[in-house]
Amino acid sequence: MEYEKSKEFVFLLDNGEFAIPVKVENQDSKNVSFRSAPQSINKLGTNWAENEVELSEKKMIEDVLHKHRRTRCISPSKPKPSLKGPNSRDVQAVYILRK
Repeated sequence: MEYEKSKEFVFLLDNGEFAIPVKVENQDSKNVSFRSAPQSINKLGTNWAENEVELSEKKMIEDVLHKHRRTRCISPSKPKPSLKGPNSRDVQAVYILRK
């Protein structure tokens, strides 16, 4: 599946890959947008989709970089979007991309 990717920042992961924020489709509304979710410990049985909000890229960037929330990202070894944030265990660094 082809995802629309953010061109603003990436996460450097422990395995040396970059995780890129992507827009994902809401299964109920069919809206395609960036997401923001709380940064907390994953607990078995937690439905993170219920805790995520749909927003613009600008707002997602603000949430992730300034409020330490997470967003849906893909990487070469994980092509299915998963939650990543500045404080995720496998994130070494956040790189702001130049235009």
